Amino acid sequence: MSTFAEHLKEQRIKHHKTLQSASIDTGLPLSTISDYENDRHDASLFNATVLADYFNVSLDYLVGRTDKR
Repeated sequence: MSTFAEHLKEQRIKHHKTLQSASIDTGLPLSTISDYENDRHDASLFNATVLADYFNVSLDYLVGRTDKR
């Protein structure tokens, strides 16, 4: 599993969000977030930024470039 997938799922669980609530809150399709978490698709820069902002972490953290959130 990629670091992005791991960090994304970790943040969603840490924030007590379901896939459905994350989808509603971000405007991204539930299936898209699920595909990212299961490492079936790579996120676009825009979608990765939306998710990083939503979970209040840096984009570098979400994609595994740093351990600093």
